[in-house]
Amino acid sequence: MHSQPISDIQPLADIILLLGEKVSKLITECRDFYKLEEEVYKLSQEACVKIFAWALEEIDTWLVNARDKRTWKVIGFRERTVVSSFGEFKVKRRLYRNKKTGEARFLLDEVLGWPERSRCTPRLKEMAVKLGSEVPFRRAAEILGYFVPGISAMAVWQAVQEAGEALRQEGESRREAVFEKGETPEGKEKTSRLYIEADGVVVRLQRSGEKRKEVKLFVAYTGKEAIGGGRKALKDKLVTSGVGEGERMWEEVYSGVASRWDMGQVKEIYLGSDGAEWAKQGVD
Repeated sequence: MHSQPISDIQPLADIILLLGEKVSKLITECRDFYKLEEEVYKLSQEACVKIFAWALEEIDTWLVNARDKRTWKVIGFRERTVVSSFGEFKVKRRLYRNKKTGEARFLLDEVLGWPERSRCTPRLKEMAVKLGSEVPFRRAAEILGYFVPGISAMAVWQAVQEAGEALRQEGESRREAVFEKGETPEGKEKTSRLYIEADGVVVRLQRSGEKRKEVKLFVAYTGKEAIGGGRKALKDKLVTSGVGEGERMWEEVYSGVASRWDMGQVKEIYLGSDGAEWAKQGVD
């Protein structure tokens, strides 16, 4: 991409001027520390939402001018709801049609790597996933609500689901490359010894025909190191988990391990488990 002037910065100036006016009003009227902090934060969020929306529209305008006009024709605008770390807003972006193939695409979404059906922005999704994997979704939404107005437990759940599906597909792609396409992983890190531990935990399922499912957990590492207080931590830890069959999961584990470590340098591999049959398959 080459740079070009922003089409119109007046909207940005208007946002900043309006923010200044509202803060000035607070300065003359507010005499409560908590309230002042709360209101300044809310005003800042409102301004950030408007600036974010404006920035997206400016990129969309840049793209319409930079596109290959022989290939892409604008066929209209479509509105999309965005839930960001600043709050929720709507943005209009151009829908294009390929004159040769008839394919319809949003160039803005594509250039920014913005998933088609995801309402949450990548940054908010990252925050939601980190919280949602540590505490219940409702509690995660409550905590995020202090910073992001209107986020729901369902939004947190959806963010975690999307992140999990992306990781599942990534692991499956690595497994297929090694065990179905015959590709050789090219791990770069070097170690002469690897430890791999496997265990399972049974979890209750919701909205499923099955009541319970075993999640298979694997951790690979190169050793242990003292961290003080008589405790030790795993070195170079690599974690894999899933609900697939034992052999398939071990294939995914191996492809992940071999993509990180140079297996030609590994002289010893120690496997540890509680003796479950699927865990013993790792030896094979």
